[in-house]
Amino acid sequence: MNRAALRHPSAITTQRTHAILDIRTLPLLIALALFLVLTAPQLTLPGLHYDEAKEAGVNAMQLVTGQPVTAFRDATIQVGPWRLPLMVQDYIGALNVLLAMPFLALGGVNVLALRWLSILIGALTLLLTWRVAWRLSGDIAAASAALLLAVNPTFIFWSRQGIFVTNLTALLFMASLLTALRWWEKRRPVDLWLTAFLWGLGIYAKLLFIWAIGAMVIVAGVAWGVQRWRIRKAANQRINESTNQRINESTNQRINESRNQGINESRNQGINESTNQGINESRNQGINESRNQGIKESRNQGINESRNQGIKE
Repeated sequence: MNRAALRHPSAITTQRTHAILDIRTLPLLIALALFLVLTAPQLTLPGLHYDEAKEAGVNAMQLVTGQPVTAFRDATIQVGPWRLPLMVQDYIGALNVLLAMPFLALGGVNVLALRWLSILIGALTLLLTWRVAWRLSGDIAAASAALLLAVNPTFIFWSRQGIFVTNLTALLFMASLLTALRWWEKRRPVDLWLTAFLWGLGIYAKLLFIWAIGAMVIVAGVAWGVQRWRIRKAANQRINESTNQRINESTNQRINESRNQGINESRNQGINESTNQGINESRNQGINESRNQGIKESRNQGINESRNQGIKE
């Protein structure tokens, strides 16, 4: 540790934070490296897929090279010098066409440039999968999800082949899941608006994205029900604890009052009995003393009278 870190404690905290981030993101970096190593070689093989050309390649090439756009059902919108297509199929929007244009403009009109878009979408999907798993279950789950997805043969093949609709809907689904989780935890309106925006993009990319929205809504409803049940259970538990506490306090108060009353009654009874006993003893003693004194006086008087009478005789 250098002297500057010793002088400034905030520098130590920053270094520790960077170290934690490095450890946490290391599995993600490894997963991204594996994904690129497995997807990038011989990217032109196999040849161009029909969906690659139909959903992105042809219209993007026409827009980049300035050729007339053969839009699906001739549905277009004029934006500056470009006549942008709105759809590529009845249930697929032209989002991939717009995304492919910069790649063809920079890399030329070829399969390699077109497929780098698909690889980038796959890498972003991998990143968002790691992020969602980390938010739900922590570092181990995030690392496992990212590494397993990075070496998944199906994910690698279709990321190379460039089935844009499938790749893009997976990306939009993971992005909307992440923003929805953030809204669920923090209740920030911006996260809710982002989720709705991503849902709209997903439906525009492919109508079948509505199934993903339905799944998220169902899971959110179940989670809300469980949360409400837990809140109600906790509230009932607090009410029961409060009621039991009041009952115990009331019972203890009654017990104390009854005990004190018994003590007072017993004490008063003892006092009364002692008092009565003293009175009775004093009264009996007075009666006995008076009786004895009367007997003595009568006896002495009788003796004196007999003696005086004898003397006279």
